[in-house]
Amino acid sequence: MFDMEKVKIALTLLTIVIVVGPLAGMALIYRDNLAGLVVPPEITNIANGQIGNVTASNFVSPSLAGDPQYNPDTGALNVAFNFTNPLTNQISVDKFSADIKSKDNNALLGNIALSEPINIAPGKNGIIDVAGNLSPELINQIQTQYQDNGKVDIIIENINAEVAGVQFHLDSFDVGSIQLPR
Repeated sequence: MFDMEKVKIALTLLTIVIVVGPLAGMALIYRDNLAGLVVPPEITNIANGQIGNVTASNFVSPSLAGDPQYNPDTGALNVAFNFTNPLTNQISVDKFSADIKSKDNNALLGNIALSEPINIAPGKNGIIDVAGNLSPELINQIQTQYQDNGKVDIIIENINAEVAGVQFHLDSFDVGSIQLPR
């Protein structure tokens, strides 16, 4: 019976060593960075502004590729953006949607969206074409208010995009003006 008591104590101590030993070893290894035990280094890099081997500062917001194109007969508006892929992998722009508003009175004129996803090769520029229709009633109202030059300044607001599976949101983007019929 005395031997069984020794075996029981030995097995209990062995169990404690098996469980606590690796945990204590990892805590000793990560003693200067205990968060590193739980948070993967990739997440830490993203939090510090790094994405893979590219820093977030390498990302440049899309820029306009030319002027917005408005067809007064159909109400169609096309806006093209130039975007450079700073990554070493191809990315896809799967979704893009936004509201078009008058810069002068903040009236909602319509919506634009990406018609089909596009892929942009690593280190290359891609043109993101978005299109939509403007409300004829609001265009007529603006024409009545601003008869001077026949132009209306527009902004894109509430921009939502999905790039490489990641959702992005921008509040607004000034795209210039469109020529209205006189």
